[in-house]
Amino acid sequence: MKKKPNIFLRILTILFFVFIALYIAIESGYYETKLQKQVSLTNEQIKAFEEDIKNNEIINIDSYLNEKETDYSNSISRLGNNLTNTISKSIVKVLESAFDIVKTLFW
Repeated sequence: MKKKPNIFLRILTILFFVFIALYIAIESGYYETKLQKQVSLTNEQIKAFEEDIKNNEIINIDSYLNEKETDYSNSISRLGNNLTNTISKSIVKVLESAFDIVKTLFW
């Protein structure tokens, strides 16, 4: 007779490995390096802004912002998002109708 796999232990093991990976990333300085890059870019943008003010140039805030949003989505991730949104809307409708039924019972 085979023993059933313990789902709790599997989830706990996965969470443990995720914790270890995040811990290693933090301890290796990856997160701090990433934050430092953002700060240095911001400092460079502040200096450029100050220079433009000194030179009486026309200032456009968009030229100082570095908001590059890379779209990593593909057909599978879009399908997952659409499926999640559909399920979420369905659950909201079911819960609203259930609360309406409960409301009519008590009012």
